[in-house]
Amino acid sequence: MNTMKALPASALALIALLMLSLFTSCAGDSTPQVPAPETSLIKDAGYVAPDLAPDTLPAETLATEPAETTETAASPTAVSAEGIYVMNTTTCTGIDSHSPTGASSEFALAVGRVYLHTQIGMPAGSSGTIQHVWKHNGKAISTVDLTVKGPSFRTWSYKTLSDKMAGNWTVDVLTGSGELLETVTFAVN
Repeated sequence: MNTMKALPASALALIALLMLSLFTSCAGDSTPQVPAPETSLIKDAGYVAPDLAPDTLPAETLATEPAETTETAASPTAVSAEGIYVMNTTTCTGIDSHSPTGASSEFALAVGRVYLHTQIGMPAGSSGTIQHVWKHNGKAISTVDLTVKGPSFRTWSYKTLSDKMAGNWTVDVLTGSGELLETVTFAVN
């Protein structure tokens, strides 16, 4: 009697990506392999990257309150020299189980905080740093350094809103060496 169970699609995708990564490493190809967004390793709502433990993030970036979010699923537009790229960004008012909840590109001051949730892709086994540079009406007001690990890693930072923070906002997602990966825009009213 065969009692083997079928593997979920996310596990098969992980195995395929790891095999591809191993093959390209052995072949001497140094070009980063960029999976298509629809084959994301964190597609399953129940899957949490094992290397995404809360103690790996700065304390000021953690939250578990309910939220509104905007999700930008993008094919990687920029791959850094280190092979880091943005798989997905989401502006939101909270994070639940390492995932953004509810989407929006406009927020009321009353929400209190706006988060940028970022999913990063990079070569398997590698680690590095990205930065979220928060800008209000074009002026940089905060930079948050975030540690990331390959092949896929979800992280976030937030900005606490005060009465004088209505206006146009951008968050630049940069590598630790300053390469621009993506710019996310939103408004606070």
